[in-house]
Amino acid sequence: QEAFQKQESKLRRLRAEEIKETQRLAKELRVAQDRVAIVQLRLELEQVRLTEIQAGPEAADEINAQSNLENAKALKEAKTEELQILSELTEAGFMARAELRQKELDVREQELKVAEADLALRKLHEPDPLKLEQQRLAVREQEKQLQAAGKQLELAKESVAGAQDRFQRQLKAEDKRLDDFRANLEKTALRAPEPGVVLLGRMWGSSFGPGRQ
Repeated sequence: QEAFQKQESKLRRLRAEEIKETQRLAKELRVAQDRVAIVQLRLELEQVRLTEIQAGPEAADEINAQSNLENAKALKEAKTEELQILSELTEAGFMARAELRQKELDVREQELKVAEADLALRKLHEPDPLKLEQQRLAVREQEKQLQAAGKQLELAKESVAGAQDRFQRQLKAEDKRLDDFRANLEKTALRAPEPGVVLLGRMWGSSFGPGRQ
């Protein structure tokens, strides 16, 4: 009877341990699955960015760049004409030289803006090699991250499967032991050496207490 009760208690502990371990491993599995999903999204985003760089500008980008160049040229022409008029006024003594120098600086600054706008338009169809390589590196990095996350997911799945198999084998073995104890208990019979009263004693400390028939 005592062995049977101990085995029942052992089984209860084992089942409680199984539930706790299963919950822990399930949480790790969810974390691994979420990690794979997140890295997959990041990889897709970096791939889209790479495709956009390789494809070059959209029609709207080219229109804007062309418009910026034309506006810069028009402003340069206007400032150049204004400078010519102010130069004539200065020569006639109607304006100070300092004002003329400021207008000359304005024209030079606008010439630089025209050059910048022209360069931006020409480079639209020439992807920046450094930017392109950086984006390729970003894609490769996310591919590595996805591979590592995939391995972690597989390990998590193996841990879950291994734990389930281990607990099933342990529970099966302990269930069999419990069945054996139950069978032995059912076969057990208490017999008196001769007809009379059977006394089942109970231990109180180091002495026997009252029993029962």
